[in-house]
Amino acid sequence: MRTLKEIQKEIADDNHNFFSDMAYNLEHHVLGLCGEAGEVADLVKKRQRRSPGFSESNPKFVEALETEVVDVFIYIMSIASILEIDMEEEYAKKRAYNVDRFGPKGVQASLFE
Repeated sequence: MRTLKEIQKEIADDNHNFFSDMAYNLEHHVLGLCGEAGEVADLVKKRQRRSPGFSESNPKFVEALETEVVDVFIYIMSIASILEIDMEEEYAKKRAYNVDRFGPKGVQASLFE
């Protein structure tokens, strides 16, 4: 299995090869992220409303949701590459912070503050 670092590099390379004029344009990628996140939200909204066909029992709905979530991931990784963020390293730091803050010890401590 590939590492997150390898996937991030692959996405950056694809951006350069497929869309060289926008590969390093932060605004383009942030707007793309917003658009894709909106598509995820729209699918979930239709599921919440119980619109016909928008349920986990419909393989086409599941596939559409998976596709949009992956598009969100690609834009996030693109933004991270533009900003030179090592997502593996930063994730590890953020997770450690969240475990300390929200883990059993952190949650119990916050009840008394």
